[in-house]
Amino acid sequence: MPGHDATSVELNRNVSFIEQALFYTDDLKKQAISVDGKDGMLLYIDSLVDQEMIQTHILSALYEKIDAVSHQMFTTLSSQKDTDLQNAADSLIQGYCIFMINGAEEFFILSSEKTYARSTDEPENEGVIRGPHNGFIEQLSINLNLIRKQIVTPSLVVRYFYVGSKTRTKIAIVYVQDLANPELVEAVKTRIKAISSDMVLPPVLFKSLLRTTLFPSSLNSSARNDRIV
Repeated sequence: MPGHDATSVELNRNVSFIEQALFYTDDLKKQAISVDGKDGMLLYIDSLVDQEMIQTHILSALYEKIDAVSHQMFTTLSSQKDTDLQNAADSLIQGYCIFMINGAEEFFILSSEKTYARSTDEPENEGVIRGPHNGFIEQLSINLNLIRKQIVTPSLVVRYFYVGSKTRTKIAIVYVQDLANPELVEAVKTRIKAISSDMVLPPVLFKSLLRTTLFPSSLNSSARNDRIV
């Protein structure tokens, strides 16, 4: 992974650095914004940010004229400026947004973290006495939020897939880039892409589809995020 690096005045170079630093994870979102004739880019991790805040506050501020952007952001949002691209990548995995402008060496770090109400209750069949008492639910974005808050590293990679020709059910595989076996990751991707069922697969059936050749005896499932990580 790239080390610490100062920003360039070239927007594309800065964005490419961040993409590489986060291993081109699928949950890194980019939104191109033209502000007063200057190209800009808003970047964020979609499972970590408050989408309503982005739409209502951040984007409304960015669409103001470029001369007013700095004042608008610093008066209405919790934000700071930086010139270190590694700090930008690290801020993204903590739930911040990054806004960059072509021709500018400084970028904005904007507060946008999403905090969910405690509705991710502990799984009944996987209770613990010590440790966190929350678990996964049926909503993918919340589950990814739990994982990303448990493993705060640029090496955590999310890959999205859509299963079923009609239902297009969205699923994700999550792994740590420098720890996961690359061949096994690719094998899992291949197996997922081969799933054609339009049913919403419960974990036990999905597990059986992967177990046949990839994990003949060691594949387990869990509804606890701390056991997954």
